[in-house]
Amino acid sequence: MPRSRERLYWTLGAIVVLGTWATLQWARSAAEWLRERDLITETMWGIFAVAAGAVLLFVVRRRPHRLELAVLAAFGVLYLLAILPLMGRPEEALHFVQYGLVGGLFYAALVERRAQWAAGGAAGGAAGREAAAGAEARPRTWLAWPGAAALAAFLMTGAAGWIDEGIQHLLPERVYDLRDVGFNAAAGALAIAAIACRRWARERPRLVVEGG
Repeated sequence: MPRSRERLYWTLGAIVVLGTWATLQWARSAAEWLRERDLITETMWGIFAVAAGAVLLFVVRRRPHRLELAVLAAFGVLYLLAILPLMGRPEEALHFVQYGLVGGLFYAALVERRAQWAAGGAAGGAAGREAAAGAEARPRTWLAWPGAAALAAFLMTGAAGWIDEGIQHLLPERVYDLRDVGFNAAAGALAIAAIACRRWARERPRLVVEGG
């Protein structure tokens, strides 16, 4: 099951990235069509509302406790602060949905892989533990290093966003914009941080209890 979840996250992440790249040619025209009919702002807020509702539904189904809800509320405020200055051209704020989703999916896939490594080590048996006891304690995978999964997911998301802008440079009526590269990277970083902090908040009460 963990391996299938990892595969699912990678697949969904790839679909979002490739879907975003594939729609670059007509995305600007669609935005202008909506703007001419004074629908662009309402449409973007609708997309944000659907994304926020999906996150809220996922969280509620997991029965969150107060610390977890506080963390999510704080990141909700951060998202609003990031999006509101961009609402003069609302389609630019869409980066925080697209590449936030990419960053979250890539991070979730790497977390699943790290969990598989940890489970394999735990199942190594007495012989494996005895061998490890005689060796210097080092992580057997780079994902075991603190923050490695988050950093790798951020770099992958940033690379995908940079390629996005490179494709736009080759398309008529589109331009390469370093500011958009920054938006894409920031979207991934914010989503990854939100997921990582939520995981910490969810596990914190259990760790406190176990620690006495």
